[in-house]
Amino acid sequence: MKDENMKERILKWIEETGYPLEMRSEKVISNQGFRAWNSMQYKDDELSKIREIDLYATYSLSHEEVSLDIALLIECKSSKKPFIQLANRNKHELDGCFHLGENYYTDNAVCSSLFASRTRKIELPGNSCSSFKMIQGFTNTDETIYKAGNTLTKSFRHFVQESDELSNDFARDNFHLIYVPVLVIDSPMFKLSLDHENATQLEEIQSSLLSFGFASQDDISTPFTFPVIHIDHLAEFALNVIKSGNSLLEGLVLNPKLQLKNIVKTKSKQG
Repeated sequence: MKDENMKERILKWIEETGYPLEMRSEKVISNQGFRAWNSMQYKDDELSKIREIDLYATYSLSHEEVSLDIALLIECKSSKKPFIQLANRNKHELDGCFHLGENYYTDNAVCSSLFASRTRKIELPGNSCSSFKMIQGFTNTDETIYKAGNTLTKSFRHFVQESDELSNDFARDNFHLIYVPVLVIDSPMFKLSLDHENATQLEEIQSSLLSFGFASQDDISTPFTFPVIHIDHLAEFALNVIKSGNSLLEGLVLNPKLQLKNIVKTKSKQG
Protein backbone atom coordinates (compact mmCIF):
# COMPACT_ATOMS: atom_id res chain seq x y z
CA MET A 1 0.00 0.00 0.00
CA LYS A 2 2.82 2.37 0.89
CA ASP A 3 4.57 1.63 -2.40
CA GLU A 4 1.37 2.34 -4.35
CA ASN A 5 0.91 5.63 -2.53
CA MET A 6 4.51 6.56 -3.28
CA LYS A 7 4.02 5.78 -6.99
CA GLU A 8 0.90 7.93 -7.11
CA ARG A 9 2.71 10.81 -5.42
CA ILE A 10 5.66 10.51 -7.79
CA LEU A 11 3.43 10.37 -10.87
CA LYS A 12 1.45 13.38 -9.69
CA TRP A 13 4.66 15.31 -9.07
CA ILE A 14 6.18 14.25 -12.41
CA GLU A 15 3.10 15.40 -14.33
CA GLU A 16 3.54 18.85 -12.79
CA THR A 17 7.05 19.10 -14.24
CA GLY A 18 7.97 19.54 -17.89
CA TYR A 19 9.58 16.11 -18.29
CA PRO A 20 6.52 14.24 -19.65
CA LEU A 21 6.10 16.88 -22.37
CA GLU A 22 9.74 16.44 -23.40
CA MET A 23 9.27 12.66 -23.54
CA ARG A 24 6.03 12.97 -25.53
CA SER A 25 7.63 15.42 -27.96
CA GLU A 26 10.58 13.08 -28.49
CA LYS A 27 8.21 10.18 -29.16
CA VAL A 28 6.09 12.19 -31.62
CA ILE A 29 8.98 13.39 -33.77
CA SER A 30 10.74 10.00 -33.61
CA ASN A 31 7.57 8.39 -34.95
CA GLN A 32 7.84 10.74 -37.94
CA GLY A 33 11.35 9.51 -38.76
CA PHE A 34 13.49 12.05 -36.92
CA ARG A 35 16.52 11.03 -34.86
CA ALA A 36 16.22 12.76 -31.50
CA TRP A 37 18.61 13.51 -28.66
CA ASN A 38 17.52 14.77 -25.25
CA SER A 39 19.30 17.54 -23.34
CA MET A 40 21.72 18.52 -26.10
CA GLN A 41 24.35 20.93 -24.78
CA TYR A 42 25.28 24.29 -26.24
CA LYS A 43 27.46 27.19 -25.14
CA ASP A 44 25.89 30.39 -23.88
CA ASP A 45 28.50 32.84 -25.21
CA GLU A 46 26.94 35.75 -23.34
CA LEU A 47 27.48 34.14 -19.92
CA SER A 48 30.22 31.67 -20.93
CA LYS A 49 28.20 28.73 -19.60
CA ILE A 50 27.23 25.33 -20.93
CA ARG A 51 23.45 24.92 -21.11
CA GLU A 52 20.98 22.41 -22.48
CA ILE A 53 18.14 22.49 -24.96
CA ASP A 54 15.35 19.97 -24.39
CA LEU A 55 15.48 18.19 -27.76
CA TYR A 56 17.73 18.15 -30.80
CA ALA A 57 16.21 16.20 -33.69
CA THR A 58 17.42 15.69 -37.25
CA TYR A 59 15.89 14.37 -40.44
CA SER A 60 18.25 13.31 -43.24
CA LEU A 61 17.54 13.62 -46.96
CA SER A 62 19.77 12.83 -49.92
CA HIS A 63 19.79 12.54 -53.69
CA GLU A 64 22.85 11.06 -55.38
CA GLU A 65 25.80 13.13 -54.10
CA VAL A 66 23.73 15.87 -52.41
CA SER A 67 22.66 15.48 -48.77
CA LEU A 68 20.61 17.72 -46.50
CA ASP A 69 19.80 17.51 -42.80
CA ILE A 70 17.10 19.55 -41.10
CA ALA A 71 17.69 19.93 -37.36
CA LEU A 72 14.89 20.92 -35.00
CA LEU A 73 15.96 22.75 -31.85
CA ILE A 74 13.03 22.09 -29.54
CA GLU A 75 12.29 23.72 -26.20
CA CYS A 76 9.27 22.41 -24.29
CA LYS A 77 7.16 24.38 -21.83
CA SER A 78 4.46 22.58 -19.89
CA SER A 79 1.78 24.53 -18.05
CA LYS A 80 -1.79 24.28 -16.83
CA LYS A 81 -2.24 27.97 -17.65
CA PRO A 82 -3.12 29.12 -21.17
CA PHE A 83 -0.82 31.06 -23.46
CA ILE A 84 -2.02 34.15 -25.32
CA GLN A 85 -0.45 35.43 -28.53
CA LEU A 86 -0.80 39.17 -29.13
CA ALA A 87 -1.39 39.16 -32.86
CA ASN A 88 0.09 41.71 -35.20
CA ARG A 89 -1.56 42.51 -38.49
CA ASN A 90 1.07 42.01 -41.16
CA LYS A 91 1.56 40.21 -44.44
CA HIS A 92 2.23 36.89 -42.76
CA GLU A 93 -0.89 36.78 -40.62
CA LEU A 94 -2.97 35.03 -43.25
CA ASP A 95 -0.07 33.09 -44.73
CA GLY A 96 0.19 30.41 -42.05
CA CYS A 97 3.82 29.62 -42.88
CA PHE A 98 7.31 29.98 -41.43
CA HIS A 99 9.38 31.53 -44.23
CA LEU A 100 12.94 30.26 -43.96
CA GLY A 101 14.41 33.02 -46.12
CA GLU A 102 13.11 35.74 -43.81
CA ASN A 103 13.61 34.02 -40.46
CA TYR A 104 16.86 32.13 -40.88
CA TYR A 105 19.47 34.33 -39.22
CA THR A 106 22.87 33.49 -40.64
CA ASP A 107 25.37 34.93 -43.07
CA ASN A 108 25.94 31.48 -44.53
CA ALA A 109 26.00 31.90 -48.30
CA VAL A 110 24.25 28.60 -48.95
CA CYS A 111 21.30 29.49 -46.77
CA SER A 112 21.02 32.98 -48.22
CA SER A 113 20.78 31.60 -51.75
CA LEU A 114 18.79 28.48 -50.98
CA PHE A 115 16.13 30.31 -49.00
CA ALA A 116 15.83 33.28 -51.34
CA SER A 117 12.53 32.09 -52.75
CA ARG A 118 9.36 32.60 -50.69
CA THR A 119 8.40 29.06 -51.66
CA ARG A 120 10.96 27.88 -49.10
CA LYS A 121 8.61 27.67 -46.16
CA ILE A 122 7.19 25.38 -43.51
CA GLU A 123 3.42 25.31 -43.16
CA LEU A 124 2.08 25.79 -39.64
CA PRO A 125 -0.55 23.31 -38.45
CA GLY A 126 -4.13 24.19 -37.52
CA ASN A 127 -5.24 27.76 -36.93
CA SER A 128 -2.22 30.04 -36.61
CA CYS A 129 -1.17 33.66 -36.31
CA SER A 130 1.85 35.93 -36.28
CA SER A 131 2.47 37.60 -32.91
CA PHE A 132 4.74 40.21 -31.42
CA LYS A 133 4.35 39.00 -27.84
CA MET A 134 3.36 35.82 -26.00
CA ILE A 135 1.99 36.01 -22.48
CA GLN A 136 0.84 33.42 -19.97
CA GLY A 137 -2.67 33.72 -18.63
CA PHE A 138 -3.46 34.29 -14.97
CA THR A 139 0.10 35.24 -14.03
CA ASN A 140 2.04 38.48 -13.69
CA THR A 141 5.34 37.25 -15.08
CA ASP A 142 6.65 36.38 -18.55
CA GLU A 143 9.65 34.49 -17.15
CA THR A 144 8.63 31.14 -18.67
CA ILE A 145 8.38 32.57 -22.16
CA TYR A 146 11.52 34.69 -21.78
CA LYS A 147 13.57 31.66 -20.73
CA ALA A 148 12.26 29.63 -23.66
CA GLY A 149 13.03 32.41 -26.14
CA ASN A 150 16.51 32.91 -24.72
CA THR A 151 17.26 29.19 -24.94
CA LEU A 152 16.09 28.94 -28.55
CA THR A 153 17.95 32.08 -29.61
CA LYS A 154 21.26 31.21 -27.98
CA SER A 155 21.23 27.53 -28.94
CA PHE A 156 20.35 28.44 -32.53
CA ARG A 157 23.26 30.86 -32.80
CA HIS A 158 25.60 28.33 -31.21
CA PHE A 159 24.74 25.53 -33.63
CA VAL A 160 24.77 27.80 -36.69
CA GLN A 161 28.21 29.09 -35.73
CA GLU A 162 29.38 25.53 -35.14
CA SER A 163 28.20 24.43 -38.59
CA ASP A 164 29.76 27.49 -40.24
CA GLU A 165 33.11 26.51 -38.71
CA LEU A 166 32.75 23.08 -40.35
CA SER A 167 31.79 24.50 -43.75
CA ASN A 168 34.92 23.16 -45.46
CA ASP A 169 34.21 19.64 -44.22
CA PHE A 170 30.58 20.01 -45.24
CA ALA A 171 31.66 21.21 -48.69
CA ARG A 172 33.89 18.18 -49.18
CA ASP A 173 30.91 15.89 -48.51
CA ASN A 174 28.42 18.25 -50.20
CA PHE A 175 26.47 18.14 -46.95
CA HIS A 176 23.96 20.86 -46.03
CA LEU A 177 22.56 21.48 -42.56
CA ILE A 178 19.86 23.91 -41.49
CA TYR A 179 18.29 24.57 -38.11
CA VAL A 180 14.69 25.33 -37.16
CA PRO A 181 13.99 26.51 -33.58
CA VAL A 182 10.63 25.40 -32.15
CA LEU A 183 8.75 25.99 -28.90
CA VAL A 184 6.37 23.15 -27.96
CA ILE A 185 3.58 23.70 -25.42
CA ASP A 186 0.81 21.53 -23.97
CA SER A 187 -1.67 24.10 -22.68
CA PRO A 188 -4.39 25.87 -24.70
CA MET A 189 -3.18 28.80 -26.85
CA PHE A 190 -5.22 31.79 -27.97
CA LYS A 191 -4.83 34.68 -30.40
CA LEU A 192 -5.72 38.10 -29.03
CA SER A 193 -6.55 40.65 -31.72
CA LEU A 194 -8.69 43.68 -32.44
CA ASP A 195 -11.71 43.69 -34.72
CA HIS A 196 -12.65 46.55 -37.07
CA GLU A 197 -14.17 48.45 -34.17
CA ASN A 198 -11.05 47.97 -32.02
CA ALA A 199 -12.79 45.57 -29.65
CA THR A 200 -10.64 42.72 -28.34
CA GLN A 201 -11.44 39.23 -29.53
CA LEU A 202 -10.04 35.85 -28.56
CA GLU A 203 -9.65 32.79 -30.79
CA GLU A 204 -8.09 29.44 -29.96
CA ILE A 205 -5.15 28.51 -32.18
CA GLN A 206 -2.78 25.55 -32.47
CA SER A 207 0.38 27.28 -33.70
CA SER A 208 1.93 30.70 -34.12
CA LEU A 209 5.01 32.60 -35.25
CA LEU A 210 6.46 34.54 -32.34
CA SER A 211 8.85 37.46 -32.87
CA PHE A 212 11.06 37.41 -29.82
CA GLY A 213 13.12 40.51 -29.04
CA PHE A 214 16.61 39.34 -28.14
CA ALA A 215 19.31 41.68 -26.83
CA SER A 216 22.60 40.84 -28.50
CA GLN A 217 26.04 41.33 -26.98
CA ASP A 218 26.15 44.91 -28.27
CA ASP A 219 22.87 45.56 -26.41
CA ILE A 220 20.97 46.02 -29.66
CA SER A 221 17.62 44.24 -29.65
CA THR A 222 17.14 42.11 -32.75
CA PRO A 223 13.99 40.14 -33.62
CA PHE A 224 14.17 36.37 -33.65
CA THR A 225 11.16 34.51 -34.98
CA PHE A 226 10.28 30.92 -34.16
CA PRO A 227 7.19 28.67 -34.40
CA VAL A 228 5.16 27.85 -31.30
CA ILE A 229 3.42 24.49 -31.72
CA HIS A 230 0.91 22.70 -29.51
CA ILE A 231 1.97 19.13 -28.76
CA ASP A 232 -1.24 17.76 -30.33
CA HIS A 233 -0.12 19.21 -33.68
CA LEU A 234 3.61 18.48 -33.46
CA ALA A 235 3.34 15.40 -35.68
CA GLU A 236 1.71 17.46 -38.44
CA PHE A 237 4.39 20.13 -38.09
CA ALA A 238 7.13 17.48 -38.32
CA LEU A 239 5.62 16.17 -41.55
CA ASN A 240 5.50 19.72 -42.92
CA VAL A 241 9.19 20.13 -42.05
CA ILE A 242 9.99 16.98 -44.03
CA LYS A 243 7.92 18.28 -46.94
CA SER A 244 9.87 21.55 -46.85
CA GLY A 245 13.14 19.61 -46.66
CA ASN A 246 12.29 17.71 -49.82
CA SER A 247 11.59 21.03 -51.54
CA LEU A 248 14.94 22.39 -50.39
CA LEU A 249 16.74 19.27 -51.57
CA GLU A 250 15.05 19.55 -54.95
CA GLY A 251 16.27 23.15 -55.13
CA LEU A 252 19.83 22.00 -54.51
CA VAL A 253 19.61 19.26 -57.14
CA LEU A 254 18.11 21.54 -59.78
CA ASN A 255 20.49 24.42 -59.01
CA PRO A 256 24.00 22.97 -58.51
CA LYS A 257 25.43 26.47 -58.00
CA LEU A 258 23.60 26.54 -54.65
CA GLN A 259 25.37 23.41 -53.47
CA LEU A 260 27.95 24.06 -50.77
CA LYS A 261 30.81 22.40 -52.64
CA ASN A 262 30.32 24.72 -55.61
CA ILE A 263 29.94 27.84 -53.47
CA VAL A 264 33.22 27.07 -51.70
CA LYS A 265 34.91 26.48 -55.07
CA THR A 266 33.62 29.83 -56.35
CA LYS A 267 34.87 31.61 -53.23
CA SER A 268 38.29 29.98 -53.60
CA LYS A 269 38.60 31.15 -57.21
CA GLN A 270 37.55 34.68 -56.24
CA GLY A 271 40.04 34.69 -53.38
